[in-house]
Amino acid sequence: MAKKKMRIESITKRFGSILAVDQVSARFEAGKVCVFAGPNGAGKTTLLRIIAGLERATSGSLDMEGIARREVGVVAQESYLYRDLTVLENLELYASLFDVSKDSIDYVTNLFDLSIFLNNPISILSHGQKQRVALARTLLPKPKVLLLDEPFLGLDTASVDKVQGFLNKFKMGGGLCLVAAHEKEFIKSIADTLLFLENGKLKYFGDWKE
Repeated sequence: MAKKKMRIESITKRFGSILAVDQVSARFEAGKVCVFAGPNGAGKTTLLRIIAGLERATSGSLDMEGIARREVGVVAQESYLYRDLTVLENLELYASLFDVSKDSIDYVTNLFDLSIFLNNPISILSHGQKQRVALARTLLPKPKVLLLDEPFLGLDTASVDKVQGFLNKFKMGGGLCLVAAHEKEFIKSIADTLLFLENGKLKYFGDWKE
């Protein structure tokens, strides 16, 4: 997996009179997990959505430095899975969009232990199971960059272990991962670098320190 980099410069986002993100600049490197942290309403999710291309910045710039959009995988708080389809049908549908082989479906199924509920409709899954399916689906095209919004929110212990284990493997393989999270124990377990926001302003960006 080739090394990837990404840079944001003076990113600002306004929603009417509300300044959600205020002049945030940072540079991200492959092989690391950078956690966007801060209290509720700090601007973590908004900044992540701007980087993901789901939200347009009011001003500022984003340089993907050679990273193609199809190389970026995004997992939002809402899974956006098809509720009436089974887990397998959701994976097959997404795989067909990217011309992904069945081997890739088998790989993500094994990676996140989806086989026990592979034929269940999404509508009856727990939140943790849906998150695992959403992450598995995102990995089908083998992205080089992952953007995850609160991936540990509401997860059971088994699901947390699966996500943590995967993120460690992903960065060791040269992947670049940006994660919005607020639970300190999870931040401690995965963060190499920390981007801390408060009221939309960048308060700290650098190596993770307790």
